[in-house]
Amino acid sequence: MRPRSICCLFAFAIAAVAPAARGLPTATNEKLAAARETFAQAEKDEDDELWSDALAKLRQVAAVRLTSGVRYHIALCEEHVGQLVEALADYTEADRQARSEGARDVLKLVGVRITDVAGRIPHVALRVVPAVAGMVATIDEQTCSDAACTAPVALDPGTHRVEARAPDHVPALAVVTLGERETAAVDLVLRVPPSPPAAAPPPAPVTTPQAPGGRSRTTALLAGIGAILLAAGGVGAYVVAGDELRSGMRTCRQLVTAATGACDGEKNTVRAWDWTAAAAWAGAAAAGTIAVLTWSGARRESTPAPSTSVVVGPRSAGLAGTF
Repeated sequence: MRPRSICCLFAFAIAAVAPAARGLPTATNEKLAAARETFAQAEKDEDDELWSDALAKLRQVAAVRLTSGVRYHIALCEEHVGQLVEALADYTEADRQARSEGARDVLKLVGVRITDVAGRIPHVALRVVPAVAGMVATIDEQTCSDAACTAPVALDPGTHRVEARAPDHVPALAVVTLGERETAAVDLVLRVPPSPPAAAPPPAPVTTPQAPGGRSRTTALLAGIGAILLAAGGVGAYVVAGDELRSGMRTCRQLVTAATGACDGEKNTVRAWDWTAAAAWAGAAAAGTIAVLTWSGARRESTPAPSTSVVVGPRSAGLAGTF
């Protein structure tokens, strides 16, 4: 019979007898029988190198009775699926438990495994700078204490996420991949976030420079238009006054009275239209004068000052200027 099977049978013998000898509650015969059957299936999975399946079955057996032999087989499966840290812990506990139970067959197997697995476990040496109050370091989202972070941390082979955080600092992150027997040094640097940029001053208002004489030309144009309208209004008022004069004369001829002032109403109407025409023409003349004077001033503003210069060439000489 294989040493592993001998270890198994001895473990279940201890499981059935020792608790009763110590006065502890024992599993029922049905549960023990089911556990033995599950253990046999787990052993077959181990022979077929189906380590994950065997590990799941062994955890079911451990829920019924966790002996040093069962713990040894759990550690063996954890070792083969790459969980070296857990395997070392279970091998060590199986060794302690086997000494307590007097399970010599388990002791013969577990000692070699402890030495081998301990030498294969990789480590990461973590250093966080600067030392900031309130700093928290995590490995695979598991917080490690200050004492644990200063010493190399045992990890399973594979990829691991290392992170450090501190108040008022930008988090530092590193991803490291470890193989068996490797030790990686990881430095995480905590940096103060940059100050936000100062707000830019509002843009200065854009003003469009006005050409010299621009306002004067506008004023002259408006005055000219006003002069034309007033002149046209005066002509219209004069025409209406003429019509009122002819109409009043016809009316006065038809009156059969010799009273003084009988035709004053018609006369006043004619006078009013005459005064309106005269006022409109006077306003037109004033506006026209303003337009002419303003336009002349605008031309003087936009016209460069007169200048003269003497131009001398290799074979000629002349006078140039602006007027």
